[in-house]
Amino acid sequence: MSIDYSALKSEIQNDPGAFGYSAFVSTGNDAGLANLLNTIQGSATYKVNTPVISAPVFINAVVRSEYDALSAADKAWLTWIVQAGNVILSGGEVRTTLASLFGGGTTSRTNFLALASKQISRAEYLFNQSVSSDDIAKSRLA
Repeated sequence: MSIDYSALKSEIQNDPGAFGYSAFVSTGNDAGLANLLNTIQGSATYKVNTPVISAPVFINAVVRSEYDALSAADKAWLTWIVQAGNVILSGGEVRTTLASLFGGGTTSRTNFLALASKQISRAEYLFNQSVSSDDIAKSRLA
């Protein structure tokens, strides 16, 4: 995906996320603007679903005592999924089942849900990539 410079210009001019672009615009600090757009903002909620996690990463997220409390059928299903080498989360069935395997409030469920999505920067949200100071400069011409 390429950067839509008109959209980038509009983003910078309107600052819909209230990130404080104007301080960088007024001083002509293109590098500062790019850095701000490429930084994951703590208060922002730009997230994407993680399509795949490795089995070792998933296993590390499961608390042993919570695994031990699962039914034999749930343990067998979980073992079958993990033996594939990667846990593919892009399909709703696996994601939904894994989220429901461990009860609400369990550490394993919290860990899994944290792995199932990741926070991204505003630039990644808008353009699926980072922006550079050159991109900022080009957006002024759009």
